[in-house]
Amino acid sequence: MSDLLKSLTLGTWELKIRLPQKVEGAPVFFLLHGWTGDENSMWVFANKLNPDAMIISPRGLYPSNHSKYAGYSWVEDKTGKWANKKDFEHPVNLLSSLISELATQFPANFEELNIAGFSQGSALAGEFFFVNPEKVSRLAILSGFLAEGSDPSDLDLHGKKIFVGHGTRDEIVPLERAQQAVKLFETGGAQVTSCFTDVGHRLGADCFRGFNRFFENS
Repeated sequence: MSDLLKSLTLGTWELKIRLPQKVEGAPVFFLLHGWTGDENSMWVFANKLNPDAMIISPRGLYPSNHSKYAGYSWVEDKTGKWANKKDFEHPVNLLSSLISELATQFPANFEELNIAGFSQGSALAGEFFFVNPEKVSRLAILSGFLAEGSDPSDLDLHGKKIFVGHGTRDEIVPLERAQQAVKLFETGGAQVTSCFTDVGHRLGADCFRGFNRFFENS
């Protein structure tokens, strides 16, 4: 598979992409990294995904302001505050434009996206999903949260499949944030698969297996 990985610069975007042997009609996965990550961070989740899928991992839009770690953020950092729905409007719009541009270059199936986000990347994934529910087939929220002010209660999410995996000892994103996300998705009628294991800010082994099962037919 490594010979099919490529880096791509598209406008202001830096991407890492895995192309399948047959691109036409191929399923499409977007992997969205967390705060201080980059386009290389999410490939641990790609190993068990459909080998016939096109996998895309973009770099965040803003350099991180973390005192110890480099990397990138999806929103302009606001120390001590959770990013809210409005903070993600610009990233969601840019991601939508990126998807449209990629669809002109690759004949894969960009109409039924599979999206997985880790930590802050899950908030972006969630906001994109709420704005474009018709374009997302499956969504995975990993060690993550939804943006402050997100309320999909007026959306019809019936038929949408969502996976939420979280550590009960997560020291960065409290477990309650993931539990709130589950309730919000279920309020909209989505079919939610949740997995909570005794780990910190990462995906435990059981949830990793659950993640793989969730996407195995995608």
